[in-house]
Amino acid sequence: MTTAEKYRNDSAFHRLVDKMLAMIYQSEFTPGEMREAAIFASIRYEMENVRKVRYFYPNEERALQTLQRIATEERDGMRIKRG
Repeated sequence: MTTAEKYRNDSAFHRLVDKMLAMIYQSEFTPGEMREAAIFASIRYEMENVRKVRYFYPNEERALQTLQRIATEERDGMRIKRG
């Protein structure tokens, strides 16, 4: 969908564009300042809403599970020996 089609078919997007256009016509901001503000707002949103993603190598998750199992078995074995 093109931006023009989105403007015609998406009422929220249409209102946003109209508000921005009114601010330009009222000489509150230049078109360049509006573009700059929109980009900066997008960057701030992305920085404030960073998703923490953990990527695993193909066998890394299985290796971590094995290490966890070994550590648990050793810990449980130590408890038995002490008791």
